[in-house]
Amino acid sequence: MMNLKMDGEQMDANGENRWRYATSALAIIFVILLCILLWPSKTSPASSGNSGGDLTSAGSGQTGTGDGTEDSAGGSRKGKASAKDGSSEDPAAQIDLSGATNQVALYSPGLGTPPRAPKKSQTGSGKPSKNPGKPNVDKGNPDGPTTPTFMGLEGKGNSFVFIIDMSGSMSGPMRESNVTRFEFAKKELIKFVSGLKYNQKFFIFFYSGSSHPMEKPIALVKATPQSKVKAIEWITKTSNGGGTNPLPSLREAIILKSGTIWLLTDGQFSIPPVIKFLQKQNQGTIVNTIALGNPAGLNGLQRIANLSGGKTIFHP
Repeated sequence: MMNLKMDGEQMDANGENRWRYATSALAIIFVILLCILLWPSKTSPASSGNSGGDLTSAGSGQTGTGDGTEDSAGGSRKGKASAKDGSSEDPAAQIDLSGATNQVALYSPGLGTPPRAPKKSQTGSGKPSKNPGKPNVDKGNPDGPTTPTFMGLEGKGNSFVFIIDMSGSMSGPMRESNVTRFEFAKKELIKFVSGLKYNQKFFIFFYSGSSHPMEKPIALVKATPQSKVKAIEWITKTSNGGGTNPLPSLREAIILKSGTIWLLTDGQFSIPPVIKFLQKQNQGTIVNTIALGNPAGLNGLQRIANLSGGKTIFHP
């Protein structure tokens, strides 16, 4: 009896030991499986996508040319290459336009091709002039386009006024040609005037520290062949120099109540007086603004255009 009792106790002890070993083994297996399931994958698509997306965003943010639809590796390479090539050469790439309420077009080799104006409404008849000493102007066909475009900005209505910077800084060169900013502006102005139609009117101001109107008394001029030739001759003979203050010209231009005003400058001027004046005196005229050759004053020009629903453009 004593031996049987001792054998039973030994069997119980062995069974308890086996249970403990089995429980420990199961616990170890469970821990191993849990570690395998929770261990982060180095090739996780989410991880790879996030990393590539950040690099792409960085590249596109520096240049404005990143493509959010391409794969992360290609996007990051493109962003880095664009930043390296354009960050120090293109001033337009450094402009912060996040607060703009109008759509600003930036004329820059790295930011797209500028729109072209319709040839019929901008370039005149295209035939050689019978009088070499006289400018060749469109005869004013009333059936032609009635909404010409100046430097990519469309006009509204049938009467148009230009306020063009003639300050000393306009002697600076254009980036993509060998002419000065002032000569470039005059060339574009002549194209516009030569394409005007019989049913349209216009007036031109050059400005420096003061206003220089096309003629006096100041009044909208009907676009006859004679008036266009006279205006083009005046534009051609005008030279630049002086400071930058468009407000005197704006005061005279607003009185004309034209459909559209184009305000062009290559620099900066005091914006608050211009804003205050337009808020009080402008009664429906669209004011488009152009930064020529220098983007330094672009944000102020945007504020001016925003008041009337106009557009802003930068032409390097």
